Amino acid sequence: MLRSSFFPLACAAMAASLVGASAQAVPVPSHNSQLATPNLTLAAVECPAGYTWHPRLDFCVAAPTCPPGSTLHPRLHVCVTAPTCPAGSTWHPHLHRCVAP
Repeated sequence: MLRSSFFPLACAAMAASLVGASAQAVPVPSHNSQLATPNLTLAAVECPAGYTWHPRLDFCVAAPTCPPGSTLHPRLHVCVTAPTCPAGSTWHPHLHRCVAP
């Protein structure tokens, strides 16, 4: 009998503590407070000669040299070549393969 009444009480106590903790964690601004944003100045990143800024790694990396006929992919940061499809078909950008019309 004791065990059957303990579980609902434990659940209720845990739920009440979670509600109380989440209510304390959320700041409530007053109506008289002004929203202030800090003045941030972003400095331009300059890499030495032969290096380029890598957006995901957040530091300068050696600039890749792509072979003729390929270009540097802006997001993947690797050299890619344009696909060549046989006559009568075109490259489908979403399927990533050649399709015939």
